[in-house]
Amino acid sequence: MAGNNEKGKAVLAQFAKLKEIRTPLDQEYKECYDYTKPSLGVGFQDTEVGITGAQNSKAKQAQLFTTTATEAVRMLSSSVLSSMTPSNNRWFDLAAPLFDGEELPQDAKEWLENAAAYIHTMIHASNYDSEAIEFMNHLMIAGMAGIYVEIKNGKYHFQTWPLNHLYCQETLNQGYIDTVYRQFQFTAQQAVVEFGLDKLPQNIQDCYRNNENDPKKFVFVVAIRPRIVKGKQAAGSTQKNLPWESLWVAQCGSIVRESGFNEMPVIVPRWEKIPDTDYARGPVSAVLPDIKSLNKINENVLLNMDMHITGMFKIKDDGTINPNTIKFGARRVFPVNNMEDIQPLKAGGDINFATEQISRLEASIRSGLLADQLGPTEKAISTATEVHTRNASVRQILGPIFARLQSELTTHLVTRCFGLAARANLLAPMPDSLIDALRSGTQELEIGYSSPLARAQKAQELQAVEDVTKRVLELSTVKPEVLDFLNLDKVAQKFGDLVGIDPGLMNDESAVKKIRLQRQKQQEAGAAAQAQLAIQQAQAAQPVPEATM
Repeated sequence: MAGNNEKGKAVLAQFAKLKEIRTPLDQEYKECYDYTKPSLGVGFQDTEVGITGAQNSKAKQAQLFTTTATEAVRMLSSSVLSSMTPSNNRWFDLAAPLFDGEELPQDAKEWLENAAAYIHTMIHASNYDSEAIEFMNHLMIAGMAGIYVEIKNGKYHFQTWPLNHLYCQETLNQGYIDTVYRQFQFTAQQAVVEFGLDKLPQNIQDCYRNNENDPKKFVFVVAIRPRIVKGKQAAGSTQKNLPWESLWVAQCGSIVRESGFNEMPVIVPRWEKIPDTDYARGPVSAVLPDIKSLNKINENVLLNMDMHITGMFKIKDDGTINPNTIKFGARRVFPVNNMEDIQPLKAGGDINFATEQISRLEASIRSGLLADQLGPTEKAISTATEVHTRNASVRQILGPIFARLQSELTTHLVTRCFGLAARANLLAPMPDSLIDALRSGTQELEIGYSSPLARAQKAQELQAVEDVTKRVLELSTVKPEVLDFLNLDKVAQKFGDLVGIDPGLMNDESAVKKIRLQRQKQQEAGAAAQAQLAIQQAQAAQPVPEATM
């Protein structure tokens, strides 16, 4: 038990160290939330959470005098989500690595196709779509967030882990977050349901026995990190030697749960990594100065609006009128000695200049958050050239950013979901031909992407293939020999891959060979029949000898 407490206290010490490392960034993260979605940013810098945090965020919401950034974040989050993981069509494929130019057998292709379709259906039949939009909001504001993936009752279950109580690290130095520490708060009853009564420290057990409905909350820290054995990551198959270890530690240092995972269960992508750190910044951070300026200008405009609507007056203090008690309003009468005693006062400032600055800052914020590129255009109808140009511009802007998200988010998401489904026996048995094709005990599969963004990124290559094919075909009308430079079979396959067509709609190489062999036989049989018919016609056309006549 002593060793257990020492290990638990080491987890708490590491948690405190990671918390200290990130503290200088917390103020920036907090401001990014305060000026966009305050309700999502509670908990930074040890601020209150729960109902108290919600009330504080409501007060911060009242201090926002513009929703430009909020709407831009919402649009960016929705656009990224629908571009990377749309629910209406499958956005990834599974494939096996090929060796020595071998072709994957048809039954293996069908298994991979069915497995990808099943996993995609399971993901979007779960709570992913509702949880992912909240996760994306955190990602756009803070630049990073976690999403936890597990199976509950035979279905995928996703849970967003915001950055407020999440502390991250790259331990294996492989370009993605592989270590996370997070703080949770449970009541005694919640802790009993989660861990079991006998696993909890004595103070929590006593609290539960005295009043199981006591609302008092206790702090727990979970650490999910690579399991390192003799300088290498473990690769076992039992809970004690799986590649990732999971430790739940109570505040006293007692470990209440110890388990493991085959894959990293918490996926933490980053928008734009901060150099020499494990953390990132989001697009909101880049336009935060403009957001602050716009909010302040709008606040002053509202104050100026109040003066313009209610008006300002100057009063001569002649002893008859008391400026401290006089109230202006409709249907009021003010007795004065002289008509010059009360006069309207023109408000200072230039409202037109303020309007110009508001327009400039709004445009800058929308541009920085890509709302001007992702949102609808002013033109109701656009030509094909205009649409193609706009899509090309969006690809150039978003391509490098989505490359990181694809590497740190969707690849790990599909890998985790595939592993969960395979271990839960939710997939059909893998055919022997696929096992042989993998040629590896790890049975690693390759992931291909067919999301709208992936297809948009392939559009430039598709256009190039189309242009070359068209020009070669045009030249072949003058010189047919140029077709020898073009492999039309490979071109047809490339078209299907770049467009993202269902592989089942195209024949594989073995099916094409059978079709061509059958066509060749039919042509040979037809040629033989034609030759036989020609012989018969030639014989019938020969003149009959006179003796016979």
